[in-house]
Amino acid sequence: MLTLKTLNLKKSILFWIGLLLTTFFFTAFSHIPAIASTPKHYTDLTFPPLPTIELPDYERYQLDNGIIVYLVEDHELPLVGGSALFRTGDRFEPADKVGLASITAEVMRNGGTRQNYGDELNQLLEQKAASVEVGISTTSGSVGFSGLTEDLDLVFGLFTDVIRNPLFPQDQLDLAKTQAKGGIARRNDNPGDIASREFVKLIYGVDSPYARITEYSTLKNISRESLVDFYEKYFHPETMILGIVGDFDRAKMFGGRLFNNLRSRQGLAYSVYGYWGASYDYPGVFNAGGQTRSETTVPLIQGLKNEIERLKKEPIKSEELTYAKESTLNSFIFKFEDPAQTLSRLMQYEYYGYPKDFIFDYQRQVQATTIEDVQQVAKQYLNFDKLVILVVGNKALINPALSSLDNQSKVTTIDVTIPGS
Repeated sequence: MLTLKTLNLKKSILFWIGLLLTTFFFTAFSHIPAIASTPKHYTDLTFPPLPTIELPDYERYQLDNGIIVYLVEDHELPLVGGSALFRTGDRFEPADKVGLASITAEVMRNGGTRQNYGDELNQLLEQKAASVEVGISTTSGSVGFSGLTEDLDLVFGLFTDVIRNPLFPQDQLDLAKTQAKGGIARRNDNPGDIASREFVKLIYGVDSPYARITEYSTLKNISRESLVDFYEKYFHPETMILGIVGDFDRAKMFGGRLFNNLRSRQGLAYSVYGYWGASYDYPGVFNAGGQTRSETTVPLIQGLKNEIERLKKEPIKSEELTYAKESTLNSFIFKFEDPAQTLSRLMQYEYYGYPKDFIFDYQRQVQATTIEDVQQVAKQYLNFDKLVILVVGNKALINPALSSLDNQSKVTTIDVTIPGS
């Protein structure tokens, strides 16, 4: 007679036998992949042939002003980047101003522009997770940008602004020179750096532009005027190669006024600017101008006049108005970043009798500005009968002459001699 206890014992034995057999089955067969994946000897390895180099689909052309342009579309990610190469380099520094090129690049970027000071430029780029960088090496200079496709107009505008309108403020120059002095003081801390520095001197000679190093004495000779002169000498269309790659439409990239302005303005000027200023107890001024070569002075002035006339006759595009509004409002907000800035503004508004809600009303008024408003103001205030043109330069080199601008106007020479000199 089979009891319940005996039956349970048999079931338990059968269970464990089955479990052992199952474990053995999986253990035995688990070794098969290991046998199959035994590494081969390196002499038995085979590789496919190397792929051939294939150039991406790109477009190259040269603008009338000399800029060479490369465009490469890549729609894998919603990003656009680019760089402008300039034929310059620290090898062109004067021997008594070694360090000038790198400091020019640093202050050109960190100092901002007439439109956006350094901190404002940084804020605008950080908000968009974008970048604009400037660098000058031994044999070339570059200005680069990167950002999201949706922010291309803004980022590309900041990129071109840095190229065209660097401010070179004195405080940023002083900071750059202080940092350079710190680098000089630490340059013997690393034996490898010493070896690299001294080796090129042995190869090229201590006076070679490929072996010179920045010294305290050369930093003393670098002034703001030095930076401006270096920039104006090397940053212009004839020395520029522009490349853009990313998620954009080639057919639309030269279609807007933004890029056309880069082409036409860079053809005439090192920098172009326009701004207006409201004054407290006397009329404000609308000012447009730029820096250019002597032989393109008259074309630049005529070009500026044409743009003003165009504002009066042609409505601006909606995207241009949107960009102008965003730039104005963004730069305005950055004037209230900390309590001290805000307090200073409030005190100024109180002093000059501004309305209490001016801060917010200004933003509302900018936002409410229409295309018709812009054209109406241009017609009302930008009158050529009130136009004053001032040119600073070498009169003998300006060809065509200033008199060719308007046969009815007389060219008056201003004496800028310093009394007692």
